[in-house]
Amino acid sequence: MSLACGLALLLLTANAAMAADTIQVITPADLGTGDGQWHAANERDGGLSQITATQPDQYGGAGSLEQSLPDPAAAPPNTAGYAPKTDFQIIQQAGFGLLAELDALGFDWYRDSSSTAPGHLTPALRVMVYDPDANDSYLLVWEGVYNGYPSNGPAVPVDTWVTQDVLAGNFWRVPQFIDGTFMGISTCVDGITDPADPTACFVFDRGLDDWGLGPNTLVVGLEVGLGSGWAGSYLSFVDYVRLGFSGSTTLYDFEPSAPEPSAGFVTGGGWFIDPNAPAGTKNPKVTFGFNAMQLPGSPDFHGSLQANIHTTKLKLHADTITLLVVDPAAGTAQIEGEGTIKTPGPPKGGSKEQPARFRLEIVDGNPDQVRLQIYSLAGGGETLVYDSGALVELGGGEITIHQEAATQEDVDQIETRVASLLAQAELDAGLVVTADPFPLFIPVVAGG
Repeated sequence: MSLACGLALLLLTANAAMAADTIQVITPADLGTGDGQWHAANERDGGLSQITATQPDQYGGAGSLEQSLPDPAAAPPNTAGYAPKTDFQIIQQAGFGLLAELDALGFDWYRDSSSTAPGHLTPALRVMVYDPDANDSYLLVWEGVYNGYPSNGPAVPVDTWVTQDVLAGNFWRVPQFIDGTFMGISTCVDGITDPADPTACFVFDRGLDDWGLGPNTLVVGLEVGLGSGWAGSYLSFVDYVRLGFSGSTTLYDFEPSAPEPSAGFVTGGGWFIDPNAPAGTKNPKVTFGFNAMQLPGSPDFHGSLQANIHTTKLKLHADTITLLVVDPAAGTAQIEGEGTIKTPGPPKGGSKEQPARFRLEIVDGNPDQVRLQIYSLAGGGETLVYDSGALVELGGGEITIHQEAATQEDVDQIETRVASLLAQAELDAGLVVTADPFPLFIPVVAGG
């Protein structure tokens, strides 16, 4: 594929930056070929990219990006000229941010077992960059075959989601424009392997920082894709494409439809036995308190979550809600947000503080249930640091999905209410309530 021919002539500024950390839901209604829009590209010979509900993502979403290739009419080198291919891309001509400040890059992918193409093949993630000082642009390509899935090595996992952090991976490259002249992938057919050559591309052990690009190089696009020249059919799914600069990350969540505005709001506090706790653990409990709501007619979410994983002494405080989907009729809700985690560490008695995000699935039922996932965002990556693994029944406490709409008074009381819910949960669990590492309000006494 190629960037628009005018890309090399654009006056791109080096101060373009991502917005604050957020999950951006992309539905079929959001697709288009305009600047900053995701869209299908380079579809040929039956290759197809579309957002569907065929394979829900691993975080409770209703769907994902579905990409497929038919079985080619001829085996590579495709003497019949049949080379199925499909890509899905976003281009922002002013740039998303500086390549030198890129600190989050990855995606979730899923290979369906119905695929007949060689077992080492994964979806590719490609980064489009533009160096304004040299007036050159490139496509930097991450593929599993150069990052742990060689053709003579392990097969790709099938029928399961793989969370792939590619920031430190190997990338080969395709020149798009050199000195303002369109080059395209055909430049690579001669097998040029000298990285010092600006048209080199067939070098497969280079990182993003190893291609000699200038300090003002911008990331101007992303692309996920399949093909071409693959022998056999391929069916895969992609979701939660991650792109971040200087600690600010956007996660693109592909969904068949936008979540409905929340009809109610949710509160809860309690404790459950940590399914990850080894036998004989002195205190195998997880305690939590939370509020999440959306005022009628407002696009903004409000809420807070405090959770203590007593098995590992991991503590979460989140005061930013990025997603709230409530189904009062079913008694279920999904909440996502961002905050800070603290873990034990040096100096003695101190702790390590890291940015984090969480996902919380809840059931207001008989019994109440919860699933909690916590991800550390330290170092620009995303690392799962806690997962209850499935919906877990509460050992004490209560989750409530309120049928009525939230009010401003509910918003004003969030912090007080959440802190009290957590304190009450710890009292109910027979634990000592402390003010470390996050201040707590005066706890509600049992029965109060």
